[in-house]
Amino acid sequence: MVRDGLRDHAADRPRGAAGRRARPLGPVPRLGPRPARQTRDGPGGRRQPVNVPEVNALEVRDVKVRFGGVYALKGVSLAVPSGMCVGLTGPNGSGKSTLVNAVTGVVDAEGEVRAQGTPLRLSRPGRAARLGLRRTYQTPRVHPKLTGIENVCTGHRLMAGRSAPAAVFRRMRAGAAERDRRRDAAAALDRVGGSAAADVTGAVMTYGQRRLVELARVLVAEPRVLLLDEPSAGLNDTEVTALRTLIADLAAEGVGVLLIDHRISLLNEVCDRLVVLEEGLKLHEGEPADVWRHDRVRAAYIGELDDAGN
Repeated sequence: MVRDGLRDHAADRPRGAAGRRARPLGPVPRLGPRPARQTRDGPGGRRQPVNVPEVNALEVRDVKVRFGGVYALKGVSLAVPSGMCVGLTGPNGSGKSTLVNAVTGVVDAEGEVRAQGTPLRLSRPGRAARLGLRRTYQTPRVHPKLTGIENVCTGHRLMAGRSAPAAVFRRMRAGAAERDRRRDAAAALDRVGGSAAADVTGAVMTYGQRRLVELARVLVAEPRVLLLDEPSAGLNDTEVTALRTLIADLAAEGVGVLLIDHRISLLNEVCDRLVVLEEGLKLHEGEPADVWRHDRVRAAYIGELDDAGN
């Protein structure tokens, strides 16, 4: 705009929808953790971060859960570092699934939980998901009227906050977004070995297929922390071998994994550390080989030891 021979530059600035002069854009906010600064080459030629405190993917401190007058958890603490798999084991009824339920807000709990260093308010299920936590259940949960690929789509990061049927059947603005979700869902099913269930509805899936579909659904959400509750249940030997590889790969990609499973061989092969619970208390923690040599752990699993320690 020219006024009295002088150009009014302010008038030429872009205006917002309401006619106001638009403010200049500030710096784009950084998403996720700030990249670590690097030093000279460390051991093995790898660059080593410095001056950056390590942040665990998951920290649980003094968590208690009470049902009526009975404590199912009596103050359990543990940590799951990013890029590591921590196994949670113990006899039936020791509180393993209850701990996962407490972390994800399924049951009321006391104590402190942090995800990626951020405090997590307990008893709030949606909060855990927003901080990048995803979980599976002892009994796999799939929607009976949706196909495998549709079930997996409900876990996509773009579907947060929608119910399962609405997540699939509600019309979206962009057809390309829907195609992207289905592509990602198909890739997740293929990764877990569940492609055969892609077009099978949940009502007629086998138990193993439901297990694989549920696992694919949590993967498509791109979790930072993955809580797996008996993921090998219902799987055959070939599927368990694929599961073992998948868990190791996820940890190598930087995901923190907390694994509950009844297969001791699986825990020994994929876990960096084991935490043993007994009657709602942490009995022992350490590397798998050391944990199974511990007398109290052996007693918790097989009963009282004899005088010879057998």
